[in-house]
Amino acid sequence: MTRAIRNRTVVQTVPASHLYAVAAALIALLALAVTIVFAQDRLVVIITSVPVAIFWSGGMILMLPRVAKNVAPPLWISPDQLPPISTIWKTMVPSVALLAIFSAGAVAFSLSMHEYAPVGIVLGAPIVIWDSVRKSKRTERELLGILWKTTGFAWTSKDRSRYLVR
Repeated sequence: MTRAIRNRTVVQTVPASHLYAVAAALIALLALAVTIVFAQDRLVVIITSVPVAIFWSGGMILMLPRVAKNVAPPLWISPDQLPPISTIWKTMVPSVALLAIFSAGAVAFSLSMHEYAPVGIVLGAPIVIWDSVRKSKRTERELLGILWKTTGFAWTSKDRSRYLVR
């Protein structure tokens, strides 16, 4: 292998991203529902958060390819060279918990300040994640392999190791 993996485990990209997108959608809808129920003016919540979700997710989808241009392409490896494999549930629990905490904070801030843009950002997050699922599927289809990614938070672009197994 040409890149150091630092003993990190890997997980299949498409199923993990798909599960994360479903969890993000459920958390976002719950955050919107809680905000609507406890807000003083429910119509303002919808009028503010839905357009913010659309514009924020659209901007992120357009901006992320420019930010991710320094990420190395997937490394072609054989199945026996694949780093240790982790279960999807084990890798998704910390991410989903962090997303739930962030969403709860956004709801608390929105309700206390009567400013509902943070709920719109939480509502737009599943759209951005679904876009990453689409891109991962397209990469797998174009390169004729199964895409794997390292688990854990990537602090730098070198930590974002991706592997492609035929």
